[in-house]
Amino acid sequence: MAVEEIRDILYRILEEQQVTHAKLDGMEQRMNRMEQRMDGMEQRMNGMEKWMAGTDKRLEGLEVGFSRMEKKIDGLETQLHEVAESVNHLIVKTALNEKEIHLVKKIQEATLKNS
Repeated sequence: MAVEEIRDILYRILEEQQVTHAKLDGMEQRMNRMEQRMDGMEQRMNGMEKWMAGTDKRLEGLEVGFSRMEKKIDGLETQLHEVAESVNHLIVKTALNEKEIHLVKKIQEATLKNS
């Protein structure tokens, strides 16, 4: 083998090594970009988790408020029922009083006629 052939072989090996290094560098850069994208996605996921936790707390607060409103409505319904009973009682009492008044007038009229 001549020196020229050996030199050509060494140059080809060197060129192939440089190409391989360039490919490896390119792959490393792509992997770094992918890693950055994954980090960004992880940050977005963390943000979404925090937002969901806040939403859960807001929902719990709404549930507590809704429960309070239900209790107030129940109390108002009870009061309304009591008022309705009182009104019915007054209506009955008024009707009885009117009957009594009517009877008293009839008795007075009968007494006046008999006198």
